[in-house]
Amino acid sequence: MGNIVKLSISQKSEVIKRIDERLNGKLGLNLKLTDELKSFSNDLNAVEVDLSFNQSDGELLGTQYNQTVLQSGELIQLQYTEVKDVWLYQLNKVENNKEVVEKEFERFKNSKDYHNILDFLEEGGYDLELGSQKVLIVEQYSFDEKSQKSTNDFIQALSFDITEKDEIAGVLVFGENAVIRFKDEEI
Repeated sequence: MGNIVKLSISQKSEVIKRIDERLNGKLGLNLKLTDELKSFSNDLNAVEVDLSFNQSDGELLGTQYNQTVLQSGELIQLQYTEVKDVWLYQLNKVENNKEVVEKEFERFKNSKDYHNILDFLEEGGYDLELGSQKVLIVEQYSFDEKSQKSTNDFIQALSFDITEKDEIAGVLVFGENAVIRFKDEEI
């Protein structure tokens, strides 16, 4: 992440309008960006991001806007990014539906990685906090205004807290791959 971008009230309003036109108008996502009781624009944060893939390309700077929005009555985290003629969004939702969580847990238990992960954690003196599991649902979309081309991706992953002596030490995320992260160290 880069520098924080300070936005005036009118700039926030312009960004909210663009998000509404693109995500609700073009894509029909039905995101509620404003509310009579709470101004979501007060929750809108912006940071400068570098989207270049390698250093030889130079910097490809854009602005990423983050805010909580309502969709179908649920609060979800929106990351919306603009860079040149391309805009991208990512919706992050935590699924607590017991059946969905149990289904993903069974998929994890039946995976070839399950016993290796448990052995690795046990050898390090760590445990999985089984009561902490939740399913993370991430929807990603990008659109290039020049070429009119788009991409869409959907990711669903099971997440657990990793504990050491009853203290949270990290997190395990199991989706297409297993990722373990200990306080800023990813394995």
